[in-house]
Amino acid sequence: MKSGDIPEQGLWDYLAKLHITNDRKHAYFGDVRKLVTQTFIKQAYLVRTKKVVEGMNEDRIFIGWGVRAEHELSKKDILESMCKLLGRPSICYMAQHTAAYGPMRNEDDEDDVVEPTPK
Repeated sequence: MKSGDIPEQGLWDYLAKLHITNDRKHAYFGDVRKLVTQTFIKQAYLVRTKKVVEGMNEDRIFIGWGVRAEHELSKKDILESMCKLLGRPSICYMAQHTAAYGPMRNEDDEDDVVEPTPK
């Protein structure tokens, strides 16, 4: 849920923490590699781009939100679902919380923006 795109390997590493790997069939998602690199790309939920990264000999592949995901998926719903899955409050993910809900406001003064502090 980072803003922008992430290295493809970073996506695989994160999914592996959730016991979703790209090297074997998943009980619910099936062929995860094909789902991410082909199906979601064709359906415009994700975009895959090759970028030159300074200090790296080879270009790297990055994954980002596609136009369909931007229009059909709510950042709030995704954040809350991930937090429920991980057992953490959404405020633990400051950048994503702000992207989903906007900056927190002080109740006493609507003009004051309060940055949330994770516990």
